[in-house]
Amino acid sequence: MKRAVIGPVSDVDRFPYLESIARDVALVALVGDSAADRTRGAYDSEEAFLNAVALGLADRHTFTSLAEATAFAVAKLDNLAQAARRIEAVIQQRSAARPQPERHIDGLLAAVPWKKTPDEQMSDW
Repeated sequence: MKRAVIGPVSDVDRFPYLESIARDVALVALVGDSAADRTRGAYDSEEAFLNAVALGLADRHTFTSLAEATAFAVAKLDNLAQAARRIEAVIQQRSAARPQPERHIDGLLAAVPWKKTPDEQMSDW
């Protein structure tokens, strides 16, 4: 049994027994050995399996061969990279379309019309 793990590059040290097979900027795909008791079939329900995955007691993605695990990891990493590029493009498009605030020569007094100018304050005396 083989397993694949996709995660941030900063977490690679948490998996010293897995081999890095692909990387994209901040994400890395790791592949390594797994055991039958860490697979989906070893649990009574889907909920129990997912709880075990969350606790690090089970492997969410297991494969019968290294080639299958590698193909899955590379494809998953590529999909995540494409999604990241789409998100970055939307963010860039929104920031470019945002109108720039107007700047006034008078500074804050022009931006806050209900404040009295220093001359008006002195005339109140």
